[in-house]
Amino acid sequence: MKYINSFLIFAITNLFLLSSCTKDNLSTNVQQDDFKVQNGVLYIKDQIVLDSLASLLESKTDEEKIQWENEIGFKSYNTSYNEIFNEYEAVINEITDLTQLPLMYTFIDIHKDKVDFPGGLIDGIDNYSMEPKFKSPYLSLINENGEIYVSNKKMSLIEKSLKSTVFCGSCFSKTSSRKMWADLSYDGRFFDNNTYTYYELYNVRLKAQKKVLFGWVSYKTTYYCKQPNDETWHSFGKKSSGSNVLLKSNVKFNEILFASAGVGKSRACTINCQY
Repeated sequence: MKYINSFLIFAITNLFLLSSCTKDNLSTNVQQDDFKVQNGVLYIKDQIVLDSLASLLESKTDEEKIQWENEIGFKSYNTSYNEIFNEYEAVINEITDLTQLPLMYTFIDIHKDKVDFPGGLIDGIDNYSMEPKFKSPYLSLINENGEIYVSNKKMSLIEKSLKSTVFCGSCFSKTSSRKMWADLSYDGRFFDNNTYTYYELYNVRLKAQKKVLFGWVSYKTTYYCKQPNDETWHSFGKKSSGSNVLLKSNVKFNEILFASAGVGKSRACTINCQY
């Protein structure tokens, strides 16, 4: 059983707090015995530590996440999904005429047990989009099999989060060649023993598709959010379609706007939160 010390290189000072969709620098203390790795699975002390780690990881680049995983002997589902997504994009770029479509069929057959391919038609056009197998805001902390222990309890994250959530709503926006979806869920109000403050916890699932020669495919883009009265947009950074983002706010959202670089902020969609 290996205890994690190297996570302290992240300095633990960049905790994500969404208040009007802006960043606020807070400090938090994650002790070295708050989590550990055993047989490729993360064991985390409790929900507060889980949310703190998830928030900290979201402020890191994919390269920084991989560096941390390598140092502690762990591989997350998020890393695995991004590797598959990079291969997926390479296959898309390789298909320059319809005779090469078998390349996509082969890719789907190889990875169908690791990721989801909804299939079907979108606007009468074939759908070759790709999504994570696990629908959870903790993709950077579960392993490739969707396993994680929190408070000494093993959790399975297929199609669910670690706890009961309230679906707040969803929104959709599009152009003739780009589409974007945002699904927002509310996980509840929690008390952070490190900062002695309450926070509202949300997670948002972000998807984007673009039209190519042979149909609709998923792609990476930059996503944004803001509340209606905010002047500036908060950027989530460039993410693979199907990513889940964990949001911590000191207020409960009534209304929130989402946009992507592909669709554009002028076509932002709005979620009116229902609790």
